[in-house]
Amino acid sequence: MSDAKPTAAMADAGAMAKPTAAMADAGAMAEPTAMAATEPVALVAGSLVPGSTPGDRASGSATIYRLTDASHVLRLEEFATTNGPDLFVVLSRNANPDADGIGDKGSYVQLEALKGNKGSQNYTLPADVDPSGYK
Repeated sequence: MSDAKPTAAMADAGAMAKPTAAMADAGAMAEPTAMAATEPVALVAGSLVPGSTPGDRASGSATIYRLTDASHVLRLEEFATTNGPDLFVVLSRNANPDADGIGDKGSYVQLEALKGNKGSQNYTLPADVDPSGYK
């Protein structure tokens, strides 16, 4: 997955219809029709907070998007954290996992190893994960 901000270009380019003469003639349409979403939709967003371990810091924002193909991606922007071994991206149902813990096995999802300790990055959520319950 690219580190670019989620856009409609991430959708299947072949699914885009080419304009036709009928589309150009707005007067030919009797009633407006529902259009499919062409941009990602932000579902959940928040800011990262520093942890309680001295010297460990994280900053930036995290947003879960629903893409036009109904898949989901976690986007970290202006992300920065201290470097360390074995850093992973984890979704937790707890609003403050540092204080409350990440919870039992059913209340968090480990996505993958952190791609880098600085910069914007994307992480694809597994298809069976409903992002609405994660904070």
